[in-house]
Amino acid sequence: MKKIFFTAAAISIVVVVWGQQQQGMITYRSTIQMQGAGTLRVAGGREIQGPEAAALQKQLDQPRISHFELLFGNNKTLWQSAIEQPEAAEPAPQAGNTQIRLNFIGGDDAVMYTDLTTGLLTEQRELNEKKYLIRDTVMPLKWKIEGITKTVLGYTCQKATAIRYGKRMVPRMQDGKFEEKEVADTTSIIAWFTGSIPVAAGPASFQKQLPGMILEMDINNGRQVYTAVAISSKVAVDKIREPSGKTRISRAAFKAEMERSRKRMMEQFKNTDRSGNIHIQAVGM
Repeated sequence: MKKIFFTAAAISIVVVVWGQQQQGMITYRSTIQMQGAGTLRVAGGREIQGPEAAALQKQLDQPRISHFELLFGNNKTLWQSAIEQPEAAEPAPQAGNTQIRLNFIGGDDAVMYTDLTTGLLTEQRELNEKKYLIRDTVMPLKWKIEGITKTVLGYTCQKATAIRYGKRMVPRMQDGKFEEKEVADTTSIIAWFTGSIPVAAGPASFQKQLPGMILEMDINNGRQVYTAVAISSKVAVDKIREPSGKTRISRAAFKAEMERSRKRMMEQFKNTDRSGNIHIQAVGM
């Protein structure tokens, strides 16, 4: 009887181990809600008012949707834009003869490779038609596991929360002139992760964070939301490799280059655009 019991227990352990997904591909839906634009103005400082302003604001309130893929296997991950976007891109917002141009810096073009064993992250970003390679170390946040669960795509997920502290530039109109001011930026994050995929990974740069795969994430109360919409156990593991390139740069230097690009765009907006268009600039997460 003892021998039979031991054999059954051993089989049970094998089933549990093989029942956990160690590699695969997850498709995420990213939704970005533009923050309130305040007073709407066109180039030259003319304020937009009345029905035109209401129509433009309605367009701005529409979320920006895109899709990404996370490939994982051999304790490595690769984050990239989905080859096929399930939803067609929306045309530029327009009301009357005024069109809004949304300028996103460092957003959907990013490719991120992470070695979960060493915690090293290599990020490929494109700026001004030039590709940069940024090598960095993943910095785990201080997470609090809340003891609350819910089901995502059939996987039981646990809720975890964290706060990320940083700084950001806020553009504003002061005495008819555009200015930018650096302000403290506190980001609240809610993540839902599953131990059924025991890989410490998730969307975008949120790698090596929690003891399981993050399938949903809410950043700043809906300002940006990632939701897993498809999970597959099939993946070409050989494609999970570090991006290559010659232009290597530190994260601090890349941020400085982004700021210079932002200022150049603001100058173009102020000095060269007389078309009556509204330009709104956003920086990728």
